[in-house]
Amino acid sequence: MRKGVSLRVAVVLFQVPYCTLKYRRNITKTQKALSVEIKAKSSGHFTNLSDGKEKYLVASSKDLAGRAFGCTSKQICRTAFLLANLNFINNPWDKDKMCAG
Repeated sequence: MRKGVSLRVAVVLFQVPYCTLKYRRNITKTQKALSVEIKAKSSGHFTNLSDGKEKYLVASSKDLAGRAFGCTSKQICRTAFLLANLNFINNPWDKDKMCAG
């Protein structure tokens, strides 16, 4: 936000809900004070795989696609399930189907 623009004026200018803009402003202030990056809340379910494991899964899928071995969503779900089991990550996925939800 530009200096000198109040939160209420910014809400009108950018057509963003007041609570959202206030929340984002407070996160930014906290990051500057602590000099660390804070992840904003995300909606939906918690992830079972860490960011690193998810990035590995995406990179592997892209690599296979680049080699003309495209993956279906079912194959990626199965790979995610196997990745979680090989790394001893607890998950709520169906063990009979061996597929991530």
